[in-house]
Amino acid sequence: IIGYAELVEEELGDDAAADDLRKIQGAGQHLLAIIADILDLSRVEAGKLSITREPVSLPELIAELRATVSPILKRNNDALEIDRPAELSVVTTDRLRLKQILLNLLSNAAKYTENGTVTLRLRALASGGTRFDVEDTGIGVEPAALERIFDDFAQADNSFARQYDGAGLGLSLSRRLARLLGAQLSATSERGRGSTFSLTLPAEPPNAETGPALDAE
Repeated sequence: IIGYAELVEEELGDDAAADDLRKIQGAGQHLLAIIADILDLSRVEAGKLSITREPVSLPELIAELRATVSPILKRNNDALEIDRPAELSVVTTDRLRLKQILLNLLSNAAKYTENGTVTLRLRALASGGTRFDVEDTGIGVEPAALERIFDDFAQADNSFARQYDGAGLGLSLSRRLARLLGAQLSATSERGRGSTFSLTLPAEPPNAETGPALDAE
């Protein structure tokens, strides 16, 4: 469906129908992302998700994240700021899963922020680990709802589900993936002022192996 819509859009160019086709593509990509999250969540819970270790270039990873999240930022008139010390250029972890977690966090931040700023802040820790903070100036979350947003199919408020697209799987999956990396994923927020999601990677990641099954929270 997505591929066919892209082909037809190319033929139509700037025709009015092209806008409808772009909406079809967006809906298709959204559905594809939900299916991918469900499959990954199933693999994590079954202990069948393989984790690797490799040096990850942070400048390259950040460039990929910026390119991927830019359509959402543009749609909501958001700015993306990157705060990375020059000396912090490489981490050792599973590149695919680190990218998946950060992309989920950045996409959420952009989705729930309008005419604001999303910031990706990196810091080297005294322990030798690395912390990634994704900050936004968006709608925020009530403190009492913070832990609930990491539950499967959860959003902080049912009204958000109607206003913002999402199945409520991204944060649940991200926390499970973080655990497989030996990392911690936490959040702080204030309703109406924005949120900060913090991913803390350890200096020594777990050995490359299939991660253990995790109980649903």
